[in-house]
Amino acid sequence: MVVTPYHTYLKMQTAGPVEKPDHYHNAERLAIDEIFEEIPKDARILDVGCAIGLGMKYLESLGYENVYGIDLDERKIRYANEIGGIQNIMLGDIADFDFADMPLFNVIYSSHCLEHAYNVEDAVRNMSSVATDDADFFVILPYPNPNPSPAHWSTPVLGLDINDGGVTVENWFASRGFVTTGIKFDNYREPEIWMTMVKE
Repeated sequence: MVVTPYHTYLKMQTAGPVEKPDHYHNAERLAIDEIFEEIPKDARILDVGCAIGLGMKYLESLGYENVYGIDLDERKIRYANEIGGIQNIMLGDIADFDFADMPLFNVIYSSHCLEHAYNVEDAVRNMSSVATDDADFFVILPYPNPNPSPAHWSTPVLGLDINDGGVTVENWFASRGFVTTGIKFDNYREPEIWMTMVKE
């Protein structure tokens, strides 16, 4: 098997546009309204793959006070800081980012990120390690995605290319210590699976 070097992967992931179309952000706001409905406003939230931080900004507008983000695209973080006035974004890959002495998070939120991961196993393991034992995990992924773009690196690993009602995707997370408490399929932005999970 040919292994693509990480620097090649990183170049691919940071080559696209900095901004997404408006309907993409509208879809994220609709998702946040639904999945965060019962989350306390003082929860510590980590937005994994936050891009230019519009999800973070919307969460803050709803009254959430402890919202943090992480993204590996320096351009997007700079845009978030300078144009959006959004702070609390860390530059790095969730798979190996060292959160040092930061307090654990009550919510891990990731929208259209994990399919891009170079090593999704390590990404999910590190996400779990920085979450409290009773944390909520909200993951949105393109699904089904039978013909993924090259940037959707981990689509076949997660089983997003298999149209089986999300069974393969759910089993992938289950085998890594997660219990799915809710699944929804949505098409506003594109075909998606919304997963709500907790640790075993």
